[in-house]
Amino acid sequence: MDVKDLSAWKARLVSKSSKQHFQLDLHSGNLILKDKIDQEALCGQKDLCVLLTEMVLENPVQLHRIEVQIEDINDNFPQFAKSQILLDISEHIPTNTRFPLETAHGSDRRNSVQIYALSPNEHFTLDVQSDSDGSKYAELVLKKPLDCELNPQLSLILAAADGGIPKRTGTAEIIIEVLDTNDNVPQFVQSVYRVKVMENSPLDMLVTKVEASDRDIGSNAHITYSFSQVQENVLKSFMLNKNTGELSLGGTIDYEEVGIYEMNIRATDRGGLSAYCKVIVEVEDENDNAPEVTITSINSPLLEDSPLHTVVVSWIGTLETMAELPAPLRQTCPLC
Repeated sequence: MDVKDLSAWKARLVSKSSKQHFQLDLHSGNLILKDKIDQEALCGQKDLCVLLTEMVLENPVQLHRIEVQIEDINDNFPQFAKSQILLDISEHIPTNTRFPLETAHGSDRRNSVQIYALSPNEHFTLDVQSDSDGSKYAELVLKKPLDCELNPQLSLILAAADGGIPKRTGTAEIIIEVLDTNDNVPQFVQSVYRVKVMENSPLDMLVTKVEASDRDIGSNAHITYSFSQVQENVLKSFMLNKNTGELSLGGTIDYEEVGIYEMNIRATDRGGLSAYCKVIVEVEDENDNAPEVTITSINSPLLEDSPLHTVVVSWIGTLETMAELPAPLRQTCPLC
């Protein structure tokens, strides 16, 4: 057939598919590509990708079969199903524990994923395995124990490369939430708290505040406070806020009754771990007691020529403190 006969014979192309990918140049006889062809979109994962079309001639009618084989090139990047891979891992998980990861898929059949790589880090390595069909998959392997208090979250980059030339690479971010376990004991800011309080101070007055902290995270760091093996007079005179650690007066305190209160306070976290501190409360005295004087009279003759400073009356006074003795007596009383 001569090219000049194509027009006379009304040559045209009829595609075997719904879309016509080629057109016929009647002047040159060339088969021309109309649109960009994507082997993966047309044939998926088939080994052989062939487009069928027919050239129809009229006068006389003839059909000529045309087969165009589409060859794959490495034009697609490997892709993960999700751009982020989320993992929740307890900080007490043993080393050498494995965590299977999402696989990446390359659209180019002849250039499937061949290599997985992990960004440098101190806790995990990557172990690449092969399935029975030859496809590759990766597992995350823990090599160094995790610590939620030091690194509550880790971010790693997982890369997948295919076997094409040049290689195409796809990536996904691995976000690891390190779950906390109760492995830290609460710590008080001070082991001993010393305070002074005036006797007869008003009820609900703040005496002191004990404070403890916990290096754990979340609910394991929540601390409650309580008395530990204290005497009954402490429970009658003081109140402890279990959430804030504030120690306040719950009853009257009297220096003459108790001069010093000692109490142990316990700080306990949600996991049951406890620490202890001591609070020493010194009660300061106030001049709130009048002297009690007992006078004893006796019948004793006094001679008219008795010398000066002869004892006429003797008295006994009971004082709680020296401060309660009147100033003139403090200066002259020989027994004081």
